[in-house]
Amino acid sequence: MIRSALFASLLVLLLGSCQNSPYPLHKLEGRWYCQMDDGSWISETWESQSDNVMKGIGKEIVGEQETVVEYLELRREGDALIYSATVLTQNDGNAIDFACDSVSNDLLRFSNPQHDFPKFIEYKLIDETHINVTVGKDATDQFTLHFSKDKK
Repeated sequence: MIRSALFASLLVLLLGSCQNSPYPLHKLEGRWYCQMDDGSWISETWESQSDNVMKGIGKEIVGEQETVVEYLELRREGDALIYSATVLTQNDGNAIDFACDSVSNDLLRFSNPQHDFPKFIEYKLIDETHINVTVGKDATDQFTLHFSKDKK
């Protein structure tokens, strides 16, 4: 489902390479919102577990009804930074991992070329309260979500 892919997690945007940067994961803490074209919302709530792990929950919000659709994790594994998503209605409830393959001072990219969709997830830091997330298969099969820390 495309909607499930919408919950590709908000990630910390880092300086340097994925392998050698310290990960200031605390920048993700809190609840992030994105309003969909149909008037519903998606949200992600992130909490630090340690300096090396963030846990998140992706929800769909329709009116006052909130439904958990995804469990998220951002973690260090040795020198790698891994984003992991467990979408409850896909992949028999098993997690899919995406490895950090590119980073700059305002853009972070994770990829998994073996996954059907998405194959990549990119996070672009706009400012401290706004992040754009692009999820896709290739340059012609992708979409961008606009997240804010405030539900407006």
